[in-house]
Order: sequence, then structure tokens, then C-alpha cells
Amino acid sequence: RGRRFRIIPLYAAVHATAAVLALLAMAVVLSAGDSPRHIIAAIAFPLALFGASDVADGYLSVRTGVNRTFGRVRLGRGARALGIATILFGLAGCFVAAIGIVAYTA
Repeated sequence: RGRRFRIIPLYAAVHATAAVLALLAMAVVLSAGDSPRHIIAAIAFPLALFGASDVADGYLSVRTGVNRTFGRVRLGRGARALGIATILFGLAGCFVAAIGIVAYTA
């Protein structure tokens, strides 16, 4: 159980990094006056980071039976159920990001 809580700061750092990347990319695209099409890439890559970290977080919840969502720690079956939901949500985010990347390159 203790190992899970050592990973949470890393998870928060990944989310903070993805958020900063999204904001910087949006600022660069908007200030450069490029095609609005570049906004797709500016959103897709951080979205893929968010999705991947959600999949990892969900996997850890399923494996350990510990979930921390919205500041509340859950244990047991509830944590595993939320872990599965987090995995599905993360996969959906990765799928949407992949669609955006494919649309950008096409």
C-alpha cells in the first residue's frame, strides 16, 4: 500500500507537465498566426499523455486495490472498479488523441 502513495507525486507531475505543454503549445500556435489546424496537434499530444497516465493509474488501482480520486482514498472492490473505469477513460483519451494525430497528418 505504501508504494502506491509514493507514485502519486509522479502521477501529479505527469499531469502538470501535460497541462503546461498544452498551454505552451496553444500559446505558440495562436501567437504564431499559423493555421488553426495546428491546434489539433497542440491538443492531441498532451491528451495522449493524460490518457496514458490514466491507464497507468487505473492499472495500479486494479492491481493494488487502492484508489485515490478527488482526494478520497478507496480500498478493495470499489477501488478496483474505479481503476477499471480509469483505464477505460484513459484508453478513450488515447484513442481520441490518435484520431487527432491521424487527422493532423492527413
